Amino acid sequence: MGAVEEGGKAVTGIIETFKSQPMVLALVLMNLGLLALLYWTAEKQAALRSHDVEIMGEQQKMALDLLSRCVVPKAQSLYFSLPLKPLPFK
Repeated sequence: MGAVEEGGKAVTGIIETFKSQPMVLALVLMNLGLLALLYWTAEKQAALRSHDVEIMGEQQKMALDLLSRCVVPKAQSLYFSLPLKPLPFK
């Protein structure tokens, strides 16, 4: 027998199983639906993650731009120029 005949017998056997036990067909269809749902949610999640990464990159660029424009104060600031006195102990 050839491969086509063997494949035909296998498909015929599967169809007969589905005819005699419709619950098997329902379970197969439910599993295929679940796989499709999982693929769809994973695809949407990947697109959302990609969008979030782009937004975070833009925000980091903006923060870097703001930080590059900051003026760094000298070491002799108001906080360091005041003499520190200990608090009285009571």
